[in-house]
Amino acid sequence: MSAWGSIDPVLDEDLARGMRPRRWHWLVLLGILVLLGLLILTPPMLNVNRYQRRIAASISASLGRPVHLDRVSLHLLPMPGFTLENLVVSEDPHFGFEPIIRANVVEATLRPSSLWRRQVEFSTIRFVEPSLNLVRDADGKWNLESLLMHASQLDTAPTSQPKAGTSPRFPYIEATGARVNLKVGAEKMPFSLTDADFALWLPSAQQWRIRLDAKPARTDTNISDPGMLRVEGSLQRAPTLAGVPVDLQLTWRDAPLGEASRIVTGQDAEWRGTLHIDVAVAGGLGHATVRAHATVNDLRRADFLPANPLDLSIRCDGTLNITDAGLENAACGVATPQAHGFDQPGAVEAKAAKLDILGLRGSGLAVTMTHVPDNYLLEWAKLFSRRMQAIHAPEGAISATGEWIPAENGQPGWWKGEAHGELPPASVADPRLAAPTIAGTPQGFALGAINVAAEGKPALNLSGLATQGSYSFTLTGSATPQEIRDYIAMAPPLGDNLDQTWAPLAPAKPDAKASDAKSADTKAAKDEPAKAVPINITCGRPWGGPQTCVATAPPATGKAKGKHKR
Repeated sequence: MSAWGSIDPVLDEDLARGMRPRRWHWLVLLGILVLLGLLILTPPMLNVNRYQRRIAASISASLGRPVHLDRVSLHLLPMPGFTLENLVVSEDPHFGFEPIIRANVVEATLRPSSLWRRQVEFSTIRFVEPSLNLVRDADGKWNLESLLMHASQLDTAPTSQPKAGTSPRFPYIEATGARVNLKVGAEKMPFSLTDADFALWLPSAQQWRIRLDAKPARTDTNISDPGMLRVEGSLQRAPTLAGVPVDLQLTWRDAPLGEASRIVTGQDAEWRGTLHIDVAVAGGLGHATVRAHATVNDLRRADFLPANPLDLSIRCDGTLNITDAGLENAACGVATPQAHGFDQPGAVEAKAAKLDILGLRGSGLAVTMTHVPDNYLLEWAKLFSRRMQAIHAPEGAISATGEWIPAENGQPGWWKGEAHGELPPASVADPRLAAPTIAGTPQGFALGAINVAAEGKPALNLSGLATQGSYSFTLTGSATPQEIRDYIAMAPPLGDNLDQTWAPLAPAKPDAKASDAKSADTKAAKDEPAKAVPINITCGRPWGGPQTCVATAPPATGKAKGKHKR
C-alpha cells in the first residue's frame, strides 16, 4: 500500500462528496465578490464624459430646446444609470434668456433589458432641487406650450409597459425640492411654489398623469406656514395647448388665513381661521369647466376671540381660458343664515363676465344680496374693528344689488347700485329704522338720511359717505347729552370725538351750590328732564386714522376738535 494511498477507499469517497459542495459555495461567493468589485471599481475607470454631447443632444431632441451639461458619470448600483450635473435647458429667446429648467443634479436610471437590444431606455429620470420658470407673453402664449406640443408628437409607449416594443417607453419623470417661478412678460411675479415634489408618467399611449405637492410662497415677504397645495390628474395629447383635454383636481389645505392673505395680497389681513380650497378642472384648457369650493373655519380678528367665530362656505364656477389666464362667466355664491321672521335663508352672489387670475382683476362685476341678516353683516363688520364686538344688530335683513362701472375718460371706477334694509313681514319694530338705504355713486357709498332717535323723541338724522380712502357722516336734529352717549355706545368707532364736540353746545347744568332761598328751584331744575338742543355735526376719518368732528350748526361757539385713534 502506498504511503499516499487511502486507508479506506469508502472513507475517501465520502470525504470527496463532502468537499464538492463546499468548493461550489466558495466559487459562487468568490464570483459575487468579483462582480461587486467590478460594479464598484468599473464606473470610475470608465470615461463616459465623451458621451456627454451625445446625451445632451438626445435630451435636447426630446425637449425641443438646447440642453447643456457640465459632467456625466456612470453608476451601476443599485441600478445602472447616469448622473448628470448642472443640467440647463435653454429658453426660447421669445420668452427671455433665463433658462426654463435648471438642475444641479439629474439621476437617470437605465432599463437593463433595453441594453440587450442596443437601445437606451430610461426607466426613471429624477431632478434634484430643480428650478422651473413659467413665462406668459403679451399674446397669452406660455413657454411650456412648445415643450408639451413637442412631447405630444413623440411616439412613446406607456411607462409601465412590461416588454419593450417598437416605440421606447416613456420614463417616469420626477422632481424633488423643486421651485417654480412665474413671469408675465419681462416682469417676474411675486408668486412662486417651493419645496415642490413633481411626478409625470404615461399610463396609456394618449394620456399623461401628473402629481404635484408644493408650498405656495411670495418672493417679497416671508410666509411661515402656507399650507400644502396639491395638483393631481391627467392630460391628453392635442395639437395646441388650448385644446389639451385635462381632468385635474387642485386642493389647498390647512392654510392659516393670515398667511393665505399674505400670499394673495402681500399683507396680513389680521384675520385668523383655516382655509381649505378644492378646485376641479375638466375639458380643453381653452374652454375648461371650473368648479371650486372654499371654506374658512373659525373666522375672526387676530386680536379678539369671539364666542361664535364665523364659518364661511363659498362655491364658485366658471370657464377657464388658459390663453387669457382668466375665468369667463365666473360666479360665486355664499349661503347665509336665515334672518328672523323670513321664510328662506339669505344669500350673497357675485358674478364676473371675465376674471383675470394673475392680475386679480375683473370686468362685468355684479353683486346681489338677498335677505342677508343684519347680525350676519354685523359679524363681518366686527372683523374690521374690535371696538364693535359688543354691538348687537336689530332683527332685520339687507337686500342689495350692485354693478362695477369701469374707469373711463380719466374718471375712476365706481359701484352703481343700492342696498336697503328690511324688517320681517310680521315685525312691529319702529318703521323708521326699517329701510336704511345705501346707494353707490361715483363719489362712494352714500347712506341716505335715517332717523336714529327712539320712538317719541325729536328726530335725529344720520347720513354718510364711504369712499376708498375714508368715510364721513353727519348728525342733524335734536338730542340730549344722554341720548348722544347712548348713540355712541351703539357704534363706538363712530363716537370718537363726537361727545366732546357736542358737549359745549349743551345747556349749562343748574348750580347745585345755590343759596337756600333758591334750593327748591334748583331741585326742581335738577329733576326736570334734560332738554334736547339742536345738533349739526359732521365727522370724518381716513381708514385706519383718527376721527375728527366739527359742529357746523349754531350756536357758533363751542366748536371743538380732537383726535382719537381707532
